[in-house]
Amino acid sequence: MAAAWNLVYAQPRFMAAWNIYLGSRDQPEVVEHIAALRQTLDARMHAGFFEAFPELAGDPQREGFVGLVFSTLRGLGLLQMFHPAEEAGASQLDCLATLIAQRCDRFGHAAPSAARRSRAPVSRPSAKKEKARKA
Repeated sequence: MAAAWNLVYAQPRFMAAWNIYLGSRDQPEVVEHIAALRQTLDARMHAGFFEAFPELAGDPQREGFVGLVFSTLRGLGLLQMFHPAEEAGASQLDCLATLIAQRCDRFGHAAPSAARRSRAPVSRPSAKKEKARKA
């Protein structure tokens, strides 16, 4: 999650892109083009998320959950325009990492992965939270 935050949502280009998106909402051809680009990007981001968290393969609401995660990151990214206190943003990112770790705990027992077997036990919530924070 930290990688996605640092590479995408915390970057100045994220805010610049959303300024363009919102400024062109009355231009259907631009909106269609942006929607197509976003669809491709969303598919890549979702695939990367599930590669990072194979524990969620058995989650029947996995698409809804990943949507929630990325919506939260997008919202926090947009709030950067108002320069929220660093502690508040960091706290919310920490809460999101906890939520991902809890979800992995809930669904991770059904399908052990090679990544799980090759590391320290992931049944510890702190290890899962750290994994969620770094992904």
